[in-house]
Amino acid sequence: METVVRRECSRGTAIRDVMPNDHDEEVPMRFRPLPVTFVPVLLMLLLLALGLPVVSTAQDGTPAAAPVALGAAECTVEPIDPARYGEAALAATPQASQPDVATGQPADPDTITAVTQAIVQSIACANAGDLARLLSVIDPSYAPTLLDVPADQLQGQLDDLAAATPGAAATPLTDDVDQVAAPSILLGIGDVIVFADGRVAATVDVERPETGPTTTIIYLQMSGTRYVITSYASPTGDATPAA
Repeated sequence: METVVRRECSRGTAIRDVMPNDHDEEVPMRFRPLPVTFVPVLLMLLLLALGLPVVSTAQDGTPAAAPVALGAAECTVEPIDPARYGEAALAATPQASQPDVATGQPADPDTITAVTQAIVQSIACANAGDLARLLSVIDPSYAPTLLDVPADQLQGQLDDLAAATPGAAATPLTDDVDQVAAPSILLGIGDVIVFADGRVAATVDVERPETGPTTTIIYLQMSGTRYVITSYASPTGDATPAA
């Protein structure tokens, strides 16, 4: 089953946590409206590069270190241009179903590094509430699903993003009593698999207070010079679609 966790942000955007897990019930979580810089967001996922002694993939044979709470300091990807991103989302073609991981081949070290960086950025920017940077590692075709808005309404959310203070620091998510919300914790990144069509998949373990440890398969594809996330799936095959 897929747990849907909605967090209301200051401009009314409901953000979905789309990482599948084994729980059957929706978990209610309420967050107070935040002062707007960038629209706060929740999602999912080393600190800047695979070579740092924080976490390693299973393919390199090195045991993972302690779990990692990533945040604004690690969210370093360039933010999107909201207008261009919205155009790309509207023009995007829904992707075919994701391939079975059993049909892929182990990735080479360079691919593992690039995929790991994309996953780390996604978790760090989600924890920081930095939507502009989070979307840089999300394929435009997947953005409506991630933000839980119809494709034809996505541009309105991006217009809000463009109206936010340029270059302002992200506002961390807060809970009912003005405490900073507990971040998603990166437990580890497993095997990275490459498919015949160039798409890749990585098995990622993340922990959140509301769900506990969760294993997710993250699918990515190359876009320009980096990998972007196209969808998530549980190891049992319950996927969140690409569009």
